[in-house]
Amino acid sequence: MTLVLCGVALDETPPEDAAADAGSVRLLTAERVPLTLPVVGLGERGLAYAIDLSIIVACAFALLFVYNFWGDIERDLGALSRLGWLLLVATGFLLVAGYDMVGDLVFAGQTPGKRLLGIRVVGEGGLAPDPLASFARNALRLLDVLPLGYGVGTVAVFLTGAQRLGDLVAGTVVIRDKPRTQPWLATLADAPGEPAWRMGEEQAPDALAFFDRSEHLTDAAKARRAARWLHKKAGLEVAPEQALAVLTEALAHAAERPGSKLGLMRDLARAAHALDEAVAGFAKAPSERLAHALDDGIRAAAALLLRAEGRATGPAVHQLSLSLLAAERLRHRGDRRERTLGQLLFTDVPVTVYQERNNIARAAGVLFGSAALAFAMAYMDVNVARALVGDDLAAMIEGGASWTDRIEQQGHFSRAALQIIVNNVRVGILCFGAGLLGGMGTLLLLFFNGFHLGAVFGHAASLGVGGTLGTFILAHGPVELTSICVAAAGGLVLGRGIFSPGPRPRLDALREEGARGVRLLLGATMGFVFIGTVEGFISPGKLFPWPVNALVGLCTFGAFFFYVQKKGRSAAG
Repeated sequence: MTLVLCGVALDETPPEDAAADAGSVRLLTAERVPLTLPVVGLGERGLAYAIDLSIIVACAFALLFVYNFWGDIERDLGALSRLGWLLLVATGFLLVAGYDMVGDLVFAGQTPGKRLLGIRVVGEGGLAPDPLASFARNALRLLDVLPLGYGVGTVAVFLTGAQRLGDLVAGTVVIRDKPRTQPWLATLADAPGEPAWRMGEEQAPDALAFFDRSEHLTDAAKARRAARWLHKKAGLEVAPEQALAVLTEALAHAAERPGSKLGLMRDLARAAHALDEAVAGFAKAPSERLAHALDDGIRAAAALLLRAEGRATGPAVHQLSLSLLAAERLRHRGDRRERTLGQLLFTDVPVTVYQERNNIARAAGVLFGSAALAFAMAYMDVNVARALVGDDLAAMIEGGASWTDRIEQQGHFSRAALQIIVNNVRVGILCFGAGLLGGMGTLLLLFFNGFHLGAVFGHAASLGVGGTLGTFILAHGPVELTSICVAAAGGLVLGRGIFSPGPRPRLDALREEGARGVRLLLGATMGFVFIGTVEGFISPGKLFPWPVNALVGLCTFGAFFFYVQKKGRSAAG
């Protein structure tokens, strides 16, 4: 199956090209240069993931060993041991959550597992994924692994031929970075004159296949095979010591014919070899002269790839496409990542949150509407309240809401903050991912979360301890609940791409709306990380009086409002 990646859009190529370049993706760079790249199948992707997972598990065991050693001397280190625990847990969380993103953003789309297998992730323009695309494909991994053993992701790859669910939304694809090469093509000389034997057009593919199969042989063995090939295919009786020269001259002469595909393949191989040398030289010792040589090589490669557009030229066009991508990565190293990260966080995210304010309001309506309904039911009947919140939580509330003091009493503020952040981010990703059910899954999650929250407050209010619980959420509640609504709005946007694509093809709509939804999810995640710290350190128990909590809540929500209203509205024009 051959696909076209244009920006973030994948479309089927014409049947004749698909047949010729099966198992590849066709991509347009920012300069509209067509690239043809070998796509990676499930086997290689699975093996790379297994290697990466082994590395993560090994690091986790190392962290666990350090944590156990630290615990043995906790009495001697006192407060310092708690700081060490915080660092260990934070490192473990970043290892699991950021492992693939580091590979995408720092190592140009390659984790250690991908690097070992010679594969990499590419996004828009054929370069490494930008921060938004990396965040999208790795956040949606939580859905791809469902229900067991990458079930959703495997089905998606079978259906699309190249992309799991995260890749579909992020507009990324995994390609083979080291395809089968044909080095003999680059050294194929120009026709020296009249050959001893003229090769027909129908014989050229067989001759190419012969050289591909014989690359690993010694010259003597290759010569004997060449003699047998000439006898079988052309009826020529040629001595082995002359067979290679006859066959090579015939190929060189065939490559000189006007419009010859063999000649184009030779030119592609030569251009790839020259561009690889320019890349290696510039990477080793950058200079103005080598920079000009690199630019000349890029222009020559782009011109050849435009000539090869629509013609099945196999490994030769794969190699030149990859060489061009390597040159582009080297030429734009660092600039693109810094530019896109700043633009993403300070322009794209607030603009999208502002533009989708109606969906955020709809999500808030479902969340707070269900909360109000559950509050009324729990407030009026204690038995209903216990059934809604569960016996364990009801017992805590009936004990005077002392559970809100537990963090302060134990002094585990950093641990509580990390646990809260992880839980909130998980809820946000689920609300977003559930949008793949047409938005209905997102609405159901909002309804049940709001219903549970309302039942807790209703039961606390009926017992006269609602004030204690209210004080607990004053500092973090406004931004936390708003962030949940922002993440849920991302799920509704995702559902819109599925159920209301408009004139767009449904997959294109899913990618476009998925990118908008991921920006909303990223904005919500930023809110979760910040407000989780507030909830862990400021909200617990009686650490601060309620006016302080109220002021913190007002200030944090004001900062969020300014971030969206001012930055988003002004950038949106």
